[in-house]
Amino acid sequence: MPRNKVFIDFGSGDNFGRLKYHRFNGFYTIAINQEEYEKMDSEDWKLIVDETHIGKFSDEFDIPKADVWQCTSVLEHMLEDEIDKELEGLKRKIKKTSSGFIHIDLTDHQGGFRHYVEEDYAKNYPQWYLNRIKQDEWNRIIDKHFYVTINKDYLDKGEVNWKEFVGCYIWDTKK
Repeated sequence: MPRNKVFIDFGSGDNFGRLKYHRFNGFYTIAINQEEYEKMDSEDWKLIVDETHIGKFSDEFDIPKADVWQCTSVLEHMLEDEIDKELEGLKRKIKKTSSGFIHIDLTDHQGGFRHYVEEDYAKNYPQWYLNRIKQDEWNRIIDKHFYVTINKDYLDKGEVNWKEFVGCYIWDTKK
């Protein structure tokens, strides 16, 4: 059991900037990803990340619970019918007193919204998949699982491109 506070990055991919920030600020760092990335074999990764786990958030890992956590640009790549299960798995890995951050990219990752218009666009799960969940539905989904301190919408040309749920907390009254 680490003596330091614990930071978990749920779906870091090969971007370990927040892991590095927390590691250099004395946190024990954990990355949970659905797949392996080449960068995970690098010396930098090994210096910054204390534990790496490959699997879904709902998988059982013998890890300490997070004091601080993030889930950035991951949920929009999950199948719609798996999101609640994966958020429940995430919640089992964080302390009730933890603070977290969820970022959802609502764009097609190319600067537009083709996945909302073109039925076959980005439907190759798990290699390249974007679900069709829109802004208002994300609000309802996240609200089922967390109390959110700040709910930000980032606009571009009148469209919401990104949603950020900052300061996500679990309280005993939330299921």
